[in-house]
Amino acid sequence: MAFVKGQSGNATGRPKGPDRYGLALLEKNNRRLLRQLIEKAAGGDMRALEICADRLWPKMKPTNRPVEIPLASSLSDQGQEVLNAVFTGLIASDEASVLINALSAQAKLIEVSELVKRIEALEEFRGAGGQTVVIEKMPRRQLLPTT
Repeated sequence: MAFVKGQSGNATGRPKGPDRYGLALLEKNNRRLLRQLIEKAAGGDMRALEICADRLWPKMKPTNRPVEIPLASSLSDQGQEVLNAVFTGLIASDEASVLINALSAQAKLIEVSELVKRIEALEEFRGAGGQTVVIEKMPRRQLLPTT
């Protein structure tokens, strides 16, 4: 029978739910399969040994622990403190990576916050009857009100 374009060969589709035949087959043979796996692992099959070891001893996950790093005045100084902590062995490199990513996210938040303040100051300036502002030529200190 040739394939007819636009017409499904299986109009009812695949039955929903798990494959009951496969599950029943596994349940019927699970003890035998487990015994074979253990025998292969005992016989030196490295893949079988790995499967058994993964079930007996789950992989360890890194744990978070408190880290004490001196506070610095700026984000770049704080980043340098994190690197110094790695170099001196106070923290591991994966912990440093998490901390540096957090500092990077903080820098982005500060940047967005400052941009919002600058835009609000410009909108306030224009709303108060100010003239048109060319941002590129105006120094930053003139954009932000002094507080």
